[in-house]
Amino acid sequence: MMKLARISMRGTAIALGIMAGSLLAEAMILVPFWQEMAGEEFLRWYAMNAARLLNYFGPLEVMAALLAITAAIATRRLEHDAAPIMLAVAMLSLATLLPFFVYFSEANASFADASVPLTDLPQELLRWERWHWARTLIAVVAFLCAVVAPIESRDKS
Repeated sequence: MMKLARISMRGTAIALGIMAGSLLAEAMILVPFWQEMAGEEFLRWYAMNAARLLNYFGPLEVMAALLAITAAIATRRLEHDAAPIMLAVAMLSLATLLPFFVYFSEANASFADASVPLTDLPQELLRWERWHWARTLIAVVAFLCAVVAPIESRDKS
């Protein structure tokens, strides 16, 4: 069980680091690129790339959440010092998934099928950006907590 805890904690930190970095790249590179595009051009681009984005971010976010949940369970069963932090990491990881179901699924579909009116597109992209930054900040906090958790545990032993 101790080996599972160590592996899942490290895996969680790695997965969350990749996820947080990917979300930051999307926020700082893709979103401004999208906002600079003409509406029709953006909708064409998004339709061509929606599946790629989902196929990249979906498994990454799910994997990070599953690793975080595994680490939280393993550290809790061991009464490991990092258990409370890993529980927080698991909750934060799940919180990065929630916006997909609350907002992104519908918004992304409206971009992919071009059902969002062109007159509404700039405002919708701004809304998308705000939701995305919220999710990105949660992912960064989850990553930082995951990195600190094992160090915190070693210092106490």
